[in-house]
Amino acid sequence: MLFYTTLVLIIANLTFQEYFGLNALIISLIYVSITAFVQYRENSATFLGSSKWWLASLIYIGNGFAVFYMNSELSVWLYVISFFFYTAVHHQIQLSLPVSMLQTAQSFFSGFYQFFESIGNLFDKKKAANKNKNVVRFLIYTIPLIIAIVFLKLYQSADETFYEWTKFINLDWISWTFIVFYCILFIALFGFFFYLESKDLTEFDKSLKNNIPNDYTDKVESFMGVGNEKKIAMSLLITLNVMLLLYNFIDLKFVLIDLPNPAADLRYSDLLHGGVNSLITSIVLVIFILTFIYRGQLNFSGNKFIKGLAVLWLCLNLLMIATTVVKNYEYISHWGLTYKRIGVYIYLLLAALGLVLTIVKIIRIKSLWFLIRNTSVGFLICFSSMGFVNWDKMIVAYNLTELTAEQIDFDYLLSLDDEAYPHLMAYYDTHRNEPQIIQKRPFWHIVFERFDSTKKHLKNKQLLSSWRSINIREAQLLAQLNQYNLIFISNKTR
Repeated sequence: MLFYTTLVLIIANLTFQEYFGLNALIISLIYVSITAFVQYRENSATFLGSSKWWLASLIYIGNGFAVFYMNSELSVWLYVISFFFYTAVHHQIQLSLPVSMLQTAQSFFSGFYQFFESIGNLFDKKKAANKNKNVVRFLIYTIPLIIAIVFLKLYQSADETFYEWTKFINLDWISWTFIVFYCILFIALFGFFFYLESKDLTEFDKSLKNNIPNDYTDKVESFMGVGNEKKIAMSLLITLNVMLLLYNFIDLKFVLIDLPNPAADLRYSDLLHGGVNSLITSIVLVIFILTFIYRGQLNFSGNKFIKGLAVLWLCLNLLMIATTVVKNYEYISHWGLTYKRIGVYIYLLLAALGLVLTIVKIIRIKSLWFLIRNTSVGFLICFSSMGFVNWDKMIVAYNLTELTAEQIDFDYLLSLDDEAYPHLMAYYDTHRNEPQIIQKRPFWHIVFERFDSTKKHLKNKQLLSSWRSINIREAQLLAQLNQYNLIFISNKTR
């Protein structure tokens, strides 16, 4: 309880009337350190030998650094998800990511009941005599001190003379709003620190094995028979491989021959978006079909030919991803970066990860749950790494540097976050006398207005917060904005 009280006090001081920034990184470091020390002190150091514990802690601390570096919505959400994941893994290392999220969520909600129940237990004479001696001793000293501080603050507020006589006791850092904030945190975080395991969820997770038993069978397999399943799998995989070989041949021909010299009427958006939508459906079906085929006795039939067909089909799907990457690259080189086009790359990366893990599943004879466990953690690592990227800055910098004025969608760049303004201002300074820029004068007036507003907002935010709220992205952005001393002029002399 002493460690928990201290932890909540630190978190409250770091977050009270502050934004997320450096404090998120400090909280993750302190939370991992304190929880690890408490478990080491009370139980053993076995968790330190677990690669999964180290992975969960590094992902959580890494996302804390991402919040400090970027402070984007994505990094904050991933920070919360990784916090749930670490909390569950710290107490139950064997839990998978999906179940750990549910386990931590139920511990959070049950923490409210657990908190008030523990208060009632303090007054249970038998429990107080056996387990709560330290807590009672702690209350003997703290309760009078807390009550004395409360009345001191009240009397100082009521009488100026009393305040003058007692102002050497500097308690200005204590405020009623901080006390309320601390109490709310103390109750809200109780279920995370005093973790309450759900046995049903634990047993459910244990029941889902990574390996497929040698004697596994189900109703479908019993009805069809392993021999008939082999025939169906062979004919299906041969047909699908032939179809995908033909598709990849046509696609490679287009990428290698037609795409370098595209026709004038080629519409990249129709070409790419239609292909990606089909790719989404096909890869999901690929993983589903192969997981169903290799769910039981077909794994142990010794038929290497069928397994080779399955792996070949997955590799051909990876080739389809590669050609889609080339198409997306050509699309971007002609019309610039957008969030959707970056999203295509992200999806292709996740799809490739899913296909590679499916190959591992088939070769090593693993279950569907093995695939879900590893894919979910892989996705979390991929998204966590994306939390470090300043996407808006990347989009604006690329489009303004690599495209001509006729190709640039200025309205789209203006719809992005604040990172757009320094790059737009630099572009305007360089190209202000070009016809395309002169024709868009109303657009640039909007840019100047928003530039000034953003600069003022960031300066006010800096004044209203302390070092706890510092994040690198906003500090760098403000430094770039300060290079331009703009005061918006409403008339059109600019």
